[in-house]
Amino acid sequence: MIDFSSLQDARYQRSFRKNSKLRKKLYSKLSKMLANSVPVKEALIDLRNRRLEQFSENDLQAMAISDWVQRIASGDSFAKALNGWVPADEQNIISGGEQSGRVSETLINLVVVLNAKTKLKTTIVKTVTYPSIILSLSLMALAAFGGYNLPYYEEMVPGIVWHGMAEKVSVVTTFFANYILWIAGLLIALAIGFSWSLNRWVDGLRVKLDHFGPWAIFSMLQGVSWLIAFASLIQAGVTVKDALKQTSIYASPWLKTRIDAIYRRLGDYNLGEAMSSTGYDFPDREIINDLTTYSKFSGFDQALKSLADDWLEESIETVGRKVAKLNIFGIFLAAIVILFIALGANAMSQQMQEQLSQGL
Repeated sequence: MIDFSSLQDARYQRSFRKNSKLRKKLYSKLSKMLANSVPVKEALIDLRNRRLEQFSENDLQAMAISDWVQRIASGDSFAKALNGWVPADEQNIISGGEQSGRVSETLINLVVVLNAKTKLKTTIVKTVTYPSIILSLSLMALAAFGGYNLPYYEEMVPGIVWHGMAEKVSVVTTFFANYILWIAGLLIALAIGFSWSLNRWVDGLRVKLDHFGPWAIFSMLQGVSWLIAFASLIQAGVTVKDALKQTSIYASPWLKTRIDAIYRRLGDYNLGEAMSSTGYDFPDREIINDLTTYSKFSGFDQALKSLADDWLEESIETVGRKVAKLNIFGIFLAAIVILFIALGANAMSQQMQEQLSQGL
């Protein structure tokens, strides 16, 4: 038998939370079983037993399902039984499905949400990785020239005084050689501070910055993720107010501020109008205009889902174009650094030859 005491180990839960691929497969299988009128507990027991036939008792998925079954047997709802094992927003969506009695459909929508998140995460990684590598290599090249090549040249020709392009390269590369660790530390600190502020800086100047640069990308990706989750809850039969309330519970301060502002205005406006009246332009100006129109007609849930799906694809394309521009900028930066060092090295070589010839 499985040692249930080991299930309390947060490492297992953390590993399962990080494995979205495993959760997607599980949600998909469970959804099909529930659609065929199999009760949640019996479906989970069947999935666990089949998993144990294939893998050992220490299999992560089998351990997770076993804990869920035990919690449900103790009186917890399915959504509550997932506590600790899945991210809070997923637990929230499933809770909404339970309230509406449409868990099977909710799990299908949740798979869509996870697929969307995977696409967005991949896009974010592409956005950050290449420019960061280019910037790091450029700084290292400047520091390496100032720390190794320049001292070698000056040792070959003692007392040489650089001028022109050689002087410029000497000053710049010496600076980077002496302070590269400080520069690296500052850049890392700025990156950490920026990352920390994305979810926590919510008002004031931030509202304007959300339309520019990396803040705009963050705002767009957060908006897409939220709209897809929100649409999934609406499709599961959850009311607009309850869906807003549920997506706000585990939201970051930045996202919560915007969701709560919409929620407070719903009594006087429809969804699109409430979004517009907040002044945050969340999730997006064009989306707000569309929702203002769709909120007045029937079939709102289908229109909302279609809008969310279309915006996901558009967002990925938009970020893709921004990535391409950043890549071009990275290549341009690397070329400038290489050219700068090459011109400086050439000028130094000529001045060294002149100095040596004068000495002869």
